[in-house]
Amino acid sequence: HAALLGAVGDAVVAAGPDGRVVFWNDGAERTYGRTAGEMLGRDVGEVAGLARLRTPEPWAGDVSAERPGGGTTLTNLSVRPLRDGGDVVAVIGVATDVTAARAAEETARRLSAIVDSSDDAIIGRDLDGIVRSWNAAAERLVGYTAAEAIGQHATFATPPEKHAAIYDIVSRVGRGEVIPTYEQVVLRKDGERRHISLAISAMRDETGRIVGSSAIARDVTEQVLLRRAAEDDRRRLAEAQAIAGLGSFERVVADGTLVWSAELYRIAGLEPCTPLRADALDTLIHPDDQETLHSAQGEAARGRGPVDFACRIVRPDGEARYVSIRVSSVAGEDGKRFVGTVLDVTERRRADAERAAAERRFELGFETAAAGTAIADLDGCLVRVNPALCRLLGRSDDELAGHRLEEFAHSDDRARCGADASGGEVRFLRPDGRRVDALVDVSVVHNECGEPEYLFAQVLDITRRKQAERALAHQALHDALTGLPNRTLLLDRLDHALLQRDRREGTVAVLLVDLDHFKLVNDGLGHAAGDALLVDVAARLGLAVRPGDTVCRLGGDEFVICCENVAGADEALAIAERVNDAFNTPFALERSEVFVTASVGVTLANPGVAAQELLRDADAAMYRAKERGRSRVELFDEVLRQRAAGRLATATALRRALTQGEIVVHYQPVLSVGDDRVVGFEALARWEDPERGLVPPNDFIPVAEETGMIVPLGEHVLREATRTLAAWSTTYAGAAALTVAVNVSARQLADPHLVATVAAALAESGLAPQRLHLEITETVLMEDVDDSARVLAQLADLGVTLEIDDFGTGYSSLSYLKRFPVDTLKIDRGFVAGLGSDPDDTSIVTAIAALGRALGLRLHAEGVETEQQRRAVREIGCAYAQGYFWSPALPAREVLPWLRRRSFGVVPEQRGRRLAVGS
Repeated sequence: HAALLGAVGDAVVAAGPDGRVVFWNDGAERTYGRTAGEMLGRDVGEVAGLARLRTPEPWAGDVSAERPGGGTTLTNLSVRPLRDGGDVVAVIGVATDVTAARAAEETARRLSAIVDSSDDAIIGRDLDGIVRSWNAAAERLVGYTAAEAIGQHATFATPPEKHAAIYDIVSRVGRGEVIPTYEQVVLRKDGERRHISLAISAMRDETGRIVGSSAIARDVTEQVLLRRAAEDDRRRLAEAQAIAGLGSFERVVADGTLVWSAELYRIAGLEPCTPLRADALDTLIHPDDQETLHSAQGEAARGRGPVDFACRIVRPDGEARYVSIRVSSVAGEDGKRFVGTVLDVTERRRADAERAAAERRFELGFETAAAGTAIADLDGCLVRVNPALCRLLGRSDDELAGHRLEEFAHSDDRARCGADASGGEVRFLRPDGRRVDALVDVSVVHNECGEPEYLFAQVLDITRRKQAERALAHQALHDALTGLPNRTLLLDRLDHALLQRDRREGTVAVLLVDLDHFKLVNDGLGHAAGDALLVDVAARLGLAVRPGDTVCRLGGDEFVICCENVAGADEALAIAERVNDAFNTPFALERSEVFVTASVGVTLANPGVAAQELLRDADAAMYRAKERGRSRVELFDEVLRQRAAGRLATATALRRALTQGEIVVHYQPVLSVGDDRVVGFEALARWEDPERGLVPPNDFIPVAEETGMIVPLGEHVLREATRTLAAWSTTYAGAAALTVAVNVSARQLADPHLVATVAAALAESGLAPQRLHLEITETVLMEDVDDSARVLAQLADLGVTLEIDDFGTGYSSLSYLKRFPVDTLKIDRGFVAGLGSDPDDTSIVTAIAALGRALGLRLHAEGVETEQQRRAVREIGCAYAQGYFWSPALPAREVLPWLRRRSFGVVPEQRGRRLAVGS
């Protein structure tokens, strides 16, 4: 045991019950400076601080012991009695030398007191940036107690945008970098932002290893705010100088120190902060202005107050600028100083020069202006007028001076040119009684303070323009040929009449007058004669109607009469009959007399009807008059209304049908009359309406003609028919010789794209041109013979076969017929129906057949329904025929089965002799 205790580093001493030392280890020798030989057997109390071992009671505490050679050792002594069976056999004391530790603790205590009493916030952090110490000043600065701060990261009291920078600084301190003092923003616990100056240094242990960092923070919020205020003042001063073009300078006479503002650098054309010599400003002054500078400096040096002078400076790039300089001499702590300002007045001088030039130009412009110009006081009295205004008003400047412009204006227009007016169109009266139309503009001229100073008026003569406008207005509302109101004026008067209708006992009637066969006059006598006829018709209509009734020309050969306050249908019809009677006498045209009739449609206004609806109803009544033989009067009634509504519904549905594939093509066989063999088919449009079923052609083809939908409808039938026939040719051996006939309407014949459309259909289907027959009715061809001949010639050049449909129902002549390059005449079904039973029909068909044979044309009969009709058409020489006798028109899917059921097959068609254009 003694050996073990001897190896213990601390002092271990044992005393017997009598207080004498019985054990003294090496640690005791080092601590108390006495050897075991010296102390064994001696009273333990001889060593100061060990007297506690004489008392067998446990104890612990710091005690001091004097060493033999001098000096004191501070130890921490622990006393414990050693017992044997209850008796104390020894008292053992263990002492640890704490002299250095207690000194270090005292030093730390004193440092802590210094830190806690510091006015600066002192914060300790470990290498991870975690706060480990926090003094009272830090608590006052940030508002967080030490308990709240310790353990937090250094970023906890800083704005989020600063966190990245703090992490970077913590990392740099850990690498041993020196961090210069910098400013930082902290967020107090109450949310207030404060600015601090922060010094960061590394903390090292006794080995020199960096173990953390210390931060000393000082509140510099007031200094920052003052600095910013000063910077703002300097910035605002610089901005104000830049806006005003005003620079400033200061020169200390004693040492020659010269300071310029940023704007003065700009005025001088130098880069900011360019080093300056004491005479930098003097060297900028233009050589010719140096004397002015020296004189001003002398006056300022004598203390005569601010001295102002103007001169030129020359920039380093050679540009000369005009400046206005103010300089003063002031006394200060550093002696006399010159302070002053430099104002760049180059642009002002340039503006003054331009203003002077503008004033000269104004004087010249005012006196020589083509428009009348005047200057008046705020009451409108003329102060100055130019020659153009004198000429416009027909008065001298003396006659105008002192008067108001409105005194010379028409009484209705004076309000537009008074002192309170802004102008407008004004009629002036000259002394000679002539009226002058003028455009007046009156402006208030304000002074530099924004206050009204005088009136400036411009008067432009627009007399000729107003005359032209009135003429154009008349032309815009009247027909150029007859002088009658046109559609625009008619609708306006109709609208007015309909508004007045409820205030009167009568109603409004509209008569639509359309000349019968007017085209014959144009074709026979020329358009000049047609125009003369229209003028005469307009005159007769004006005489036939009542006073107050409005006769208008819609265009072409259509006239409309608007009759107000009509008692009823009887009076309206009476007016219409007078109009109709006006055509009973012939018209004298081109030294000859021409009888012309007219069809008149009449309608009466019902409550709520619109002008356009009246015109539509009158037009419908007029068309019924034409359908019933022309040269008559028809009144619009409910039947016509229903018919019109039905046609509108049909037109609407037809547009949908064209886009949704409801228009289909049926095919009626065409046969050789001699042997009943099939030669081809006629393609006929059919409408498969989802609601009404199969719509008859007579119910929608006329509507398609009127609306123009016949063009896309006809194109659809053409493309479908050529495509279908080409397809049949590949699936049925005998179909390769068949032809297909497609009807061409009037609208299609007038379509400039017809020939291209036919060519495209042939190209797309691959059908041989001669297998396509185009049927055009006789009436359509005769509407415009020249155009018809031209289009037919182009179609013939494609190689297609041309047929005249419904021959015998129109007005063609032999001379016209010879001009058309046609192959076939199709005899109308109306004549075929009477063959063998009606002598007249038989005679007509016989004559047509004779004509066809004489011209070498093929004859084709339509509508053959009986055996008697079949024999009759064969006897008169018809080569081909079609009709219910053989078959109705069939859907495409039924054609090939129908052909296969026939035992006689098909026969190639024999074409007739085609007549060349002009033959």
